Amino acid sequence: MKYLIRLAGLAVMVVAIPLMIPGLLVVGLCFVLPLGIVFFLLNLIGEWFLTLKLALRNRFVPWYLLRELQDGDRLIVEYPTLGWRTSRLWLVPSSLYRQCPFTPPKSEEERKEIDDANEVFPVHPFEEWVYQKVISPVSGGGILIRAWNGRWRRKYFERRYPSIEVIDVWTGPVRMKTGNNSQH
Repeated sequence: MKYLIRLAGLAVMVVAIPLMIPGLLVVGLCFVLPLGIVFFLLNLIGEWFLTLKLALRNRFVPWYLLRELQDGDRLIVEYPTLGWRTSRLWLVPSSLYRQCPFTPPKSEEERKEIDDANEVFPVHPFEEWVYQKVISPVSGGGILIRAWNGRWRRKYFERRYPSIEVIDVWTGPVRMKTGNNSQH
């Protein structure tokens, strides 16, 4: 009797799975895909507004208009969100970078060791300084070079200016720690 029940269950699975696949495709196309497109567009519009806000404050220079970098300038690739792979490329003038009391984390392990109080999202003091002093539209002094996909422009600058240091910074945990979940 047990074998008949198992055989009946197997038969139901063999029949039900091919019937479920079109249903899952319909659900995906009707609900998940439009929702993903909406979030994509909202994120893109947010990046445009950030670029406009910084342009009005004379803190945006498109990457193709940036002529020369000075000795001591740094480029920072910022990852501002926890889930999306949005990235921004910032120019940090040498005068501002010299004010930084911290060194950038060299590895993910170093980032996790620094902040034991925040177990879920480790926040390195350098990343917190970058968030407050470089990228903040109100109190920051960094210059936005590329929004939305800054890590793609990174290779261009590494080829053109091999002596300029490029630093990766993840500010998503800083936003969570400080309670500022907005993009800016």
